[in-house]
Amino acid sequence: MVTVQAVLPSKSQFPVLSQKEATRTWRYGNLSGASKSLVDMASNNPETYNMVQREFEMIRRKLQAKISGTEPVEDPMDVFPKGRFRTKRIKGACEGSRKRPTKKLKTTA
Repeated sequence: MVTVQAVLPSKSQFPVLSQKEATRTWRYGNLSGASKSLVDMASNNPETYNMVQREFEMIRRKLQAKISGTEPVEDPMDVFPKGRFRTKRIKGACEGSRKRPTKKLKTTA
């Protein structure tokens, strides 16, 4: 008769990964799965393939520049504020403000 301890030893035979290695391994697996599904979708259409190829190349150049310490200078992002757009121009401080004279109401006596 075979005991459970003989089949499944109490101590794990797998090496214990540190927190950093476990996180790196998880991220690697996650990115691998995402890239696999992206490659499957992009390989069907030549236009999609070219678009994905350009994006991969741009990401690779950015990562390589970041690793080497020479990041390229890019244009700032366009930020669109929430709400209604301004309809009037903003006056400068040197322009001053002119107020119209108010009309006096006629009173009947």
